[in-house]
Amino acid sequence: MLNHGLHFDVVISKFPLDTSLRSDLAYLTKSTAQWYLTLIELEHPAKKIFTENKKVATLSADFNAALSQIASWRIFTESHGDEVKRRLHRLMLGKLAKNRVRFRFVLIYG
Repeated sequence: MLNHGLHFDVVISKFPLDTSLRSDLAYLTKSTAQWYLTLIELEHPAKKIFTENKKVATLSADFNAALSQIASWRIFTESHGDEVKRRLHRLMLGKLAKNRVRFRFVLIYG
């Protein structure tokens, strides 16, 4: 949660990174030097993480799809981080608005 906790005590539902990418939840935290935007993908607990193969631990198609979604967020934020930051500008007030935004990605099954 960094030095200042959850920014404005706000969790954003369906935060759009762009027109085709959307997180299930997102929240901002800040320190004096930078912001962190955490993007969260929620998956139903009934979805399998592993296949039924008991000899080899193999990730399921559902789990791989969820990981791919997070990978697409990571790729997008690496090349379009300033665009994502512009989408947050109303929440980032004062001198800290100019600080760097770092991105974190979380997958939750549950």
